[in-house]
Amino acid sequence: MAGLAMFLLKYPSLRQFDKKPRSGEADPTIVHNLKTLFGVEKTPSDTGMRERLDLIAPGHLRDSYRTVHRSLQRGKALEGFTVLGGHFLLSMDGTGYHSSSQVHCPSCCRKTHRDGRATYQHQMFAGALVHPDRKAVFSFAPEMIQIQDGETKNDCERLAAKRFVTAFRREHPHLKTLMVEDALAFNGPHIKHLKAHRLHSILGAKAVDLKVNVLHDTETQPGERPRNWSWVTDLSLHEENLHDVRRAARARWRIEHQTFKTLKIDGNHFEHNFGNGNHHLANVMVSLCLLAFLIDQVVEYCCGMCRQARKKQELKRYLRDAMMVLFRTLLINRWEAFY
Repeated sequence: MAGLAMFLLKYPSLRQFDKKPRSGEADPTIVHNLKTLFGVEKTPSDTGMRERLDLIAPGHLRDSYRTVHRSLQRGKALEGFTVLGGHFLLSMDGTGYHSSSQVHCPSCCRKTHRDGRATYQHQMFAGALVHPDRKAVFSFAPEMIQIQDGETKNDCERLAAKRFVTAFRREHPHLKTLMVEDALAFNGPHIKHLKAHRLHSILGAKAVDLKVNVLHDTETQPGERPRNWSWVTDLSLHEENLHDVRRAARARWRIEHQTFKTLKIDGNHFEHNFGNGNHHLANVMVSLCLLAFLIDQVVEYCCGMCRQARKKQELKRYLRDAMMVLFRTLLINRWEAFY
């Protein structure tokens, strides 16, 4: 919970989160607010937090993601979030969040360069519910791209995608879902895997060698060269649904722009190294960061009081800065009072 608080409040580092006044004692205002808002009875030090979280596999956070998504569904917040006959769009892709030539852990993937240098990388495969007409994106628990237990070879995005799909369907067995992915996903084994888990798909395509439905799209703007896209899908295509399928396919970019790009440049400190550890620390930290992002999206989408606070502050970063000041200076007993 202390780690989640750090990401929700957008602290830039563990050291800043654990920053104490000259007395060496934790600020009583911050201690109070961590207890009332996050249930943290004793504020951990940055070293203590690293040591504890390093031993926890990120899979233990999956229940927290499920809890948030169950709340969305029970509260009927996802009504109007479907397309093409009641399907939810799940956009999926991989991204990196840490790269170093020196700092590494046993789970890092290793890239050896021609000159013998090695680069160590942490990457993940993630998915989020998206909609062509809405800015909100609701993330699911990520799948880490890492050296697996008992293996010596690097992991890859394709294998992580397979694990992600299996876990997603196990945890959400009845969600009517349409997967949208880039051309890397357009291969026979992946399509068969999606079908085996009762998942429909719209996938980017470069060359077609399977029996699939294909949609070609050409966009023309005055004074510009035409732009072309192609997708394959197991949905039936007809004149009435071509426009909707096209819009659903192009919503795939929301995993890049509204999710990964936002995490990397909008004050979420996604690519900051909060600690690599000897076991799971880097993966747990990025899972907490993504969980905090999911909670932010849900609160902004569902909470009228949050929207009023955002409207008053005009820009999201202004709201974030104002919340940080209040968190440090006022005794706050509940989230409603915070907003």
